[in-house]
Amino acid sequence: MKNQINNLQLSTIFIFLVTTPFFGIGTYSIIKFTKNDAWLSVLIGGIFAFLIVLDILYISNYKPDFNIIEKIDDVFGKFFGLILKIILLFLTITMLFVLFYNLIHFIVSQFLFETPNIAIAIMFGLIILYINIKGIETLSRTSLVLFIFSLICLISSCFSLISTTNLENIKPILDISFNNFLSGTIKYFLLIYIYMYLILIIPKNKIIDKPKYNKYLIISYFISYFMNFLVIFTTLTNLGNHILSAYQYPEYSVLKRIKIFDFIDRIENVLIIMWVFGLFIIISFIVYFITKVLKKKKEKSQKKILYPLIITIIMIFVTFIVFPNNTVFDFYITKISPYLKFSFLIIMIILSIGIFIKRKIRT
Repeated sequence: MKNQINNLQLSTIFIFLVTTPFFGIGTYSIIKFTKNDAWLSVLIGGIFAFLIVLDILYISNYKPDFNIIEKIDDVFGKFFGLILKIILLFLTITMLFVLFYNLIHFIVSQFLFETPNIAIAIMFGLIILYINIKGIETLSRTSLVLFIFSLICLISSCFSLISTTNLENIKPILDISFNNFLSGTIKYFLLIYIYMYLILIIPKNKIIDKPKYNKYLIISYFISYFMNFLVIFTTLTNLGNHILSAYQYPEYSVLKRIKIFDFIDRIENVLIIMWVFGLFIIISFIVYFITKVLKKKKEKSQKKILYPLIITIIMIFVTFIVFPNNTVFDFYITKISPYLKFSFLIIMIILSIGIFIKRKIRT
């Protein structure tokens, strides 16, 4: 069945949308904001984030043949819908730049420090372009395969770190002020969970076995929630916030402690592949999202290839203009990004209210 995916494939994309922004960017930010209480912020922020899951289910049930862009047009009309879509387009492009920079910077800084950024960017860009040209079916199948491998890596990492876990590293609990804790939790919530709304670009009716859509999405959220908590708790209990706050990629620093049979070490480069896979999937999916925002429904297939090509070229060459160095990137993540993500959340709330009003009018 063309252009259709199953619930399991959708769930793996959703899990990547929730977990991938947390690994690297999320752990660095949350430890910086809430220190020893980062694990507690993840617990509380994840509970609030379940409200987003419920909102996603509510939006998806309205005209299930439509994706989120078509729903915006239907609810708000062409003029106001166009304004909201332009804002949405800008916000998703910034998400794309952030994740792509994070991917390339990590690979270059940790593995290929003598390789130009642009060379690595072009290599990944070509693969992302190929997957988007092949369509959502290929993207979803790739996501399923990579998720299975990533899950194995995550479980093996956590089990390998049990022997070095020290609960003293998360003490004292609630050692920061309530305002700082609340601020850190909100910023974490905005930094991470807004990405979940991107799943609405896939219409509910495009999913095989639609009656199980809600069940799979809720289960995949709680799997993601547990994975995020597991990562932050394991990271903190192994090194503590004083050491981890000095690293931009805290998980990678912790993984360096893993040894197998006490003599096989340096396997962190294999285990961290799960995070690289996640970034690859979510970046590919955001390119797909932006393509859907830009293209018209009845355009010929030859012309549809043009959109992912243009988006990929912009991603490759503009990302490092927007973020010329790590200082600019860090400033954006801590000072600007939460406000842009909050704007994204406001648009989704406006859409939910618009759907509610339109349903009331019709009944």
